[in-house]
Amino acid sequence: MKKSCENNLKEFNLDYFPGRESGFILYKKEMNLLDKDRANNFNILRSSIESTIKKLFGDKFLQKAKNDEILPEETISANLRLANYFYGKKLTKLILEEKIEELLNLSEQNLQKFMTNEKRTIARILELIGVHILVIRPEIYHFSGAIEKFLSTRGFGLIDSFDHQLNFQEYWALYSEHLIEKEPFNDFPTRTLVYLASKCKILIFKRDRGDLDISHLKGERGSVVLGTLRGDIVTKESLYLLNSGLLSREDIFFTLDPINSYRYIIGGEIKSDNIHKKYDFPFLFYAITGIHMPDYGEAEKNLCVLLDSRQLKETIYKILVNNDNRVKKFIQDFDAISLVGSGECEVYAITKGKQKTFLKIKRVDSCANFKAEAFALKSLGALGAKVSRVIKQSDIFIITSENLGGCLNDRPYLFLKKTIYEDLSKDLERFYRTKLNGFGAIKNARGEHEDWIDFFDDIKPWAKTIKSRSLADVESVEILEKYWRKNSPSLRGVKKSHFVHGDFCLDHIFAFKELYSGIIDFSDAFAGDPLMDLAYFKLKEITKPYGPKTFSLLKDSYEKFLTIGQNKTKLINLYMIYWAFRRVAESNDVDIAKTFAKKLERLAKNLETIV
Repeated sequence: MKKSCENNLKEFNLDYFPGRESGFILYKKEMNLLDKDRANNFNILRSSIESTIKKLFGDKFLQKAKNDEILPEETISANLRLANYFYGKKLTKLILEEKIEELLNLSEQNLQKFMTNEKRTIARILELIGVHILVIRPEIYHFSGAIEKFLSTRGFGLIDSFDHQLNFQEYWALYSEHLIEKEPFNDFPTRTLVYLASKCKILIFKRDRGDLDISHLKGERGSVVLGTLRGDIVTKESLYLLNSGLLSREDIFFTLDPINSYRYIIGGEIKSDNIHKKYDFPFLFYAITGIHMPDYGEAEKNLCVLLDSRQLKETIYKILVNNDNRVKKFIQDFDAISLVGSGECEVYAITKGKQKTFLKIKRVDSCANFKAEAFALKSLGALGAKVSRVIKQSDIFIITSENLGGCLNDRPYLFLKKTIYEDLSKDLERFYRTKLNGFGAIKNARGEHEDWIDFFDDIKPWAKTIKSRSLADVESVEILEKYWRKNSPSLRGVKKSHFVHGDFCLDHIFAFKELYSGIIDFSDAFAGDPLMDLAYFKLKEITKPYGPKTFSLLKDSYEKFLTIGQNKTKLINLYMIYWAFRRVAESNDVDIAKTFAKKLERLAKNLETIV
C-alpha cells in the first residue's frame, strides 16, 4: 500500500459507532443486504472514471493512478486538464485569470437556460407549499433506500424519485460559485469528474410548511452530527465502506480520489485553504459529500435545473390532485399557470382552455386562514352569494373557481356606479344571515373569544408601538386613544356574531360587464360584527378624493337591510381606529405602514371635534 493511502488510514477508526467494534458489527449485520448493491455501484462508478482518465491521459497514467503513484505536480496538471475537458478552454481560462465579472455573466446565462417563466412559476409554487429536492450523489447512490427511510421517519412524504445523470451545464448551474473560489483547480475538477461519472438519485419530498427550512437535517460533510443526513447517515455508511473489506481500500481511494487531489491536499503536498482540518474526517469532507440538498430559498433554482417542464407539471399535479377527482378535472393538463396577485398570499391562475382555476398559497409569515376562508365561501355560497366555489383547501393553500370579471379598483369609471352597490347589498345581507358562535379567528367553525370586546385587546399595545417607533403622528394617535377610551364600552352591546370579510375593499369587489359579479379573497375572514368591513372600506378610501362618495354608496347598500344610526356610526368609528392601529403597527411593509399612517392621521382629524 502506498504512502498517500497509509496516511489516510488512521482517520477511519470506528469510534463513531456506538460500542466501537460491536457497533460496527451491528451496523454490518443490519446493512449487509446492501453489499451487492454497494459493490455494483462502486464498480460502475470506477469503470466510468477509468474510461475518462484513459481517454484523457492514456493507459500509463491510469495505471499510475490506480497504483497510487501519481506525484503532486502531476495531480495539479491533471486537474487543469480535467477542467479544460469539462468546463471548456474559454471558461477555464477565465477562471485562471480570475475574470470574475465575465464568469458571473456566463454562469447567469447558463442558469437562465433552465429558468423559463413557466418552470420558475411552478418551482416557486412547489417551494412555497413545502416541496424539497435532494440529490443522492453517485458515490452513495446505492444508499438511496436508507436516505428515503431517514426522511420518512421524520415525517417527510416522498412525492417522486428518479435516476438522473447530470451533465456539465446542470452541474455548473448548481455549483457556479465554486468555480470562482480561490484555487478552484486544486480539487474541484476531481469533484466534477466523480459527480458526472455515474447516475444520481433525485428525491422530491414534502413536509408541513412549518419545516420549510430543513437545513438542520443536512449536517456537515466529513463530520459527526447525529440525526443528520451527512453527519450521521452518510458518515456511518462511508466508514462502513472503508472498514468492511467489501472493497479494497485502493479501489475505494481511486474511485473517490482518482488523481490523488484530496489526499495531497490533506497531506499538505498541494496548497489549500486547510478548511478540511476542522472536520472529523478530512478525506470524507472532500470525497464523500453524499448528498446535495439546497438550503431554504434555493429549491426553486434547483427544481428548475434538475426537472424539466413535464416533470414539474407532474409534481404539482400529484400534490394538488392527490387522487381527488374533484380537483383533477380543473388542473389536469393545464395550458398555463401565472402569478396574478401577491401580498400575504401569492395567487396563481391555472388556465385550461377557457377555464380558469385559482390557487392561493400563503407565505411563511402570513396569518391567512384558509380553513376560515373555505368555511365562509361554502356557507355564503349555500345562501346564494356570488362567491367562488372551493375546490380544495389545506392549511397551506386553497383552490377556488373563477369569479368572472375584475376588481373595481382597476376600473375607476365604475367607482360611483350605483347599481353595483345595490347588487352588492344582497350579498352583504347574507353576511348577517350567517350566525356564528364566538368572536375572532374562526377555529372549528367558531370564534376564539366568548365576548366581542376581547377581540380588541391589542389596541393599547398597537398604540404604544406606533408612538414608541414614531410610525405616525403622536398627537393623532392620542386623539384616537381618547375616542377609544370614551366609546369602547359600547362594544359590549354587540352580542351576535356573523362573518366579517376582514379585507373588504375595492380590490375584492368584482364586476363583469359593468355589473356586480362577486366578492373574493376571504383568507382574513373572522367572526364578529360585519360593520367591521364597512369601517375598513371607509378607512381605505379616507384619503382618496372619491372616498366619501364611494363610502356613501356602500353605506346606502347596507341600509337596505340595516339601519345605521348614531350607535352604529360610533361602532364604525371604533372599528376604523382598530384597523388603523393594526395596519400601521403590524405591517412588515414600510410603504404600507406609511400609507395607513396617513389614513390614521386623517381619521384623527375627522374625530377630533367629536372627542
